[in-house]
Formats: sequence, C-alpha cells, structure tokens
Amino acid sequence: MLNVGQKFSDLPVCYLAPYGRGGSNFIQGICDGHPQVLQIPAYFPFVELARPAPKKTLRNCVEYIKKELCDKYEINVNFKKFEKEYFWFLKFHNTEQQIVTQFQAIHYAWAIERGYRVNDIKIILWHPHRLDANYIKFFRSVKNRKIILCCRSQIASLISTYKH
Repeated sequence: MLNVGQKFSDLPVCYLAPYGRGGSNFIQGICDGHPQVLQIPAYFPFVELARPAPKKTLRNCVEYIKKELCDKYEINVNFKKFEKEYFWFLKFHNTEQQIVTQFQAIHYAWAIERGYRVNDIKIILWHPHRLDANYIKFFRSVKNRKIILCCRSQIASLISTYKH
C-alpha cells in the first residue's frame, strides 16, 4: 500500500490555461472547494517563486500566499503547520525533479493546512495564468500532467490576438 505522500506525488497536475478571454477564472471557481480537486485559490506563479533551495521556495510561496490570499481576502493560514507539512513531504521525496517535488510539497502542505482529506484528492488544478517558455519547461517536467484549455469563442479570441 502506498503511503499518503507517495500517493499524493502520483496525482496528475492539470494546467488550467486560458486562451484569450476563455473563462478560466470561471472554471477555477467551479472547482474551488471540490473535495477531489486541490488548488491554491489564486493565480499561483510557482515557477517564479521556486528556487533550488526548498527553504527559499517555501519563503517565497508563503509571502505570496500572505499577500494574495491572507491580506486580500482575510484568509487565515497556519503557516507553522504549512511549513511542517511542506518539509515532511520533501523529507520522503528526494528526487531528480526537485522543483516538481517542491510544487507537490506546497500543494500537499496547503491540502493538510486547509483540512482536505488527502486520500480523496484526485487531481491538482494549477492556474498560474502564464504560459511562457519557463512555464512550458517546468510543466513538461511534471510526469503526470493534463491541460484544460479554455476558450469561449475561438474566432473572437483569434481576432483579438491579431488586433492586439
């Protein structure tokens, strides 16, 4: 039987990618709070926050969560518990894909801190609202990945892209 940390590290990561005004915020909102979908409920630019040193990645992510969630929406987060769970996850997952493991650890810590039933989670939904070369490179390093591409109106999006 897999331990919780191993099972969690095998979860697929679904990249929610908008194309133009595609309704990705709407999709993210629908999934928010679903017991089988784990997400940090904000644009989460993990690639910009990640560093080779896990402590620096944690610090950057905590600062981002404080600014984007705690301060803006008055969400209370137990950051001591968050940190403890982050490092617990990393302790058992020394891999060559350290940045991917840190990404999983941040989400694992979020799940535990928020009171998710970790065994019920089926997918990590990630909506960084970016898709540049660094994000593509990172996402390709995620072994179990999926993409949801949101586009309301293909022709309107193409015209808008062309005009702007």
